[in-house]
Amino acid sequence: MLNGVPAEHAGAAGGVLETAAQLGMSLGVTVLGLIFAAGRSAFGAALLGNLGLAVAALPLLYGRRQPRPAM
Repeated sequence: MLNGVPAEHAGAAGGVLETAAQLGMSLGVTVLGLIFAAGRSAFGAALLGNLGLAVAALPLLYGRRQPRPAM
């Protein structure tokens, strides 16, 4: 997946890829937890808070993109 990334940016690109994977897994666990804990108010509320924080973090992930240098 990182074939198009220049060697000097490989570390940063790997970090962004890992962050996106972790965020995706967090969202998946949250959604599944909400499905299974629909009747429990405190646990469901905590999962909704987690989902809200994860969704709020998405613009931070995409807002830091820098333009690619011309080749």
